[in-house]
Amino acid sequence: MPGKITTSDWKNGKDEFVQQCFDQFGHMNKNDYEVALLHLLLENHDQETDFSLSRKLQIPEGKIKRLRYEVSLVYPEEETSLEKKLLSEIVNGNFKLTFDRIQFAINDKMLRSFLNNKLLQGNRFADSSFNTNIVSLTASDLQFLLSNCDKTEKKGIIDAIKQKIEDNQKSLPENTWHRMGEFGIALINIIGNKAIGDLTSNAIQEIKDLIKKNKKH
Repeated sequence: MPGKITTSDWKNGKDEFVQQCFDQFGHMNKNDYEVALLHLLLENHDQETDFSLSRKLQIPEGKIKRLRYEVSLVYPEEETSLEKKLLSEIVNGNFKLTFDRIQFAINDKMLRSFLNNKLLQGNRFADSSFNTNIVSLTASDLQFLLSNCDKTEKKGIIDAIKQKIEDNQKSLPENTWHRMGEFGIALINIIGNKAIGDLTSNAIQEIKDLIKKNKKH
């Protein structure tokens, strides 16, 4: 059986939680208390996954996801903090290439919403239709998200992403690797060649032409 949450786990934030309960006494419903309690729990165990929390609290993982998102709304972070978290997800992400799009996972709904909002501000969008936790971007979108990084930092991140994509493609079944291997390497080479500056319209056209050529084979 997984270890249950006990009162000894609450090292930080206990006084604030109790004060909140008194300040809002008579105005908090069951869900409000659950959100406040999960916030207290995350203050002490911020590295816990949704799966491990659902096991310890013995409630569905879907409810943990919902409550975690409500916590991020009731106790909002500054935009600069979200920026740092998003960059950390990009830097430490495990990237895969699916023909014309680059994929990586973001489990935090608030962070995904923040990412999508940034893209929308640039008249762009991410695709998460297959799996809500998986973010699917074009090379141009990824460059756009890194636009606030300096040139040296951006190049380092792009090089790391290229290496992760190459490593992931080498682990694919042989027939799949032959189908998309040359295309994938060519695509990330285009990304890498444009890493120091923003993708130009010519570079984007190169990618589109490469996609069309790949689909014919």
